[in-house]
Amino acid sequence: NDLGLALQDALRSAFENAVSTEHALGLLRQHAALLPPDVVDSEVDFMFSSAFHKFGTDLEQVESHYEKFKSDPPLPRGSTPIAGSIQWSRSLLRRVQIPMRQFAVHEPLISAKESKKTIKLYNRLVQTFLEFEGLLHAAWVKNAESAVALMHVPVLVQHPRTLQLHVNLDSSVFRVLTEGAWVGRMGLPLPDKV
Repeated sequence: NDLGLALQDALRSAFENAVSTEHALGLLRQHAALLPPDVVDSEVDFMFSSAFHKFGTDLEQVESHYEKFKSDPPLPRGSTPIAGSIQWSRSLLRRVQIPMRQFAVHEPLISAKESKKTIKLYNRLVQTFLEFEGLLHAAWVKNAESAVALMHVPVLVQHPRTLQLHVNLDSSVFRVLTEGAWVGRMGLPLPDKV
């Protein structure tokens, strides 16, 4: 019995000091089975409730991070601007979706009246991230379709006076092709003409 209480205190302490909601839920998932049977339900409910409250704070931080960097997102090394921005948006989306999937199976918590604000914020953020990705992809598709015309010009041209050969390829063609490779790897549809 003393061991069970000590374990309960240790788990609660580790849970309260968890660095993120995902970490707290991982602790709960790993160690809840070790709790004494008579306290499992009440302790799990308490910890899920605490984690959900922390999740609301995490959502607010993600929202402020998005608002701060949406016009100039931090890009992963080596990525192109559009693909890097989409990757950044997807990472924020994963950061909110992974914990929510775990909360969604805990019906009493999700249906509680005090959870509505957090759920509404979560839904708004998911919609925002998906719209952000859609806008970036649509802008790239439009840019790619306009670059197709530049691909029909001769690649080498001769200067009329000096007769020297020059490369006649616009740099936007390279950008569109590089972005296309990244966008294709991310599973987004490519325009038919590119």
